[in-house]
Amino acid sequence: MVVLLLVIHTACGILLGNVKPVEEKSKNYEVLNLSSEDSDWLRVPGDKTSEANAKGVFDMAYQSKATASIISLNSACRAQPVEQTPVALKTLARPLFFGVSDVTLREEKDLTIAKGPAFETTIRGNLGAKEMIMRAVVLHRSGCIYDLMLIAQPKYFMECEAAFSHFVASLKIKE
Repeated sequence: MVVLLLVIHTACGILLGNVKPVEEKSKNYEVLNLSSEDSDWLRVPGDKTSEANAKGVFDMAYQSKATASIISLNSACRAQPVEQTPVALKTLARPLFFGVSDVTLREEKDLTIAKGPAFETTIRGNLGAKEMIMRAVVLHRSGCIYDLMLIAQPKYFMECEAAFSHFVASLKIKE
């Protein structure tokens, strides 16, 4: 499952081009520490605070002990501004779902997160040989793109949805 997370979270880097990984992570946000809030969610080693993440794959990720579901946040920054319209955010969300086949559900909607526009996509499909439901929330602030994701087997998705919503709602961007 962690490999899945690493593959999915390369999308921000692809969209932003080759930027030194250490320099492209945002330091201008705060978000809930899920593991201190709920003992079921364990922090995945290799986030932006560790040397193991020298390639800049993700900022932080949590995995549920009970369901193996993943909740994560990734940021990627650069000086050139990215248009903040819903269409642009939708375009930024697409690469997060590369590799998903046999899609049987796709729901998309505009949101307001951290006092600005965001775009949410929920997809049900196959990732490798497993059926999964994935939800991504994408937003852009001050030259940085943030994507927050929930990846779960269908039977666990609703169980993890509340934790993910709480995680997303806790995001604060320092501008």
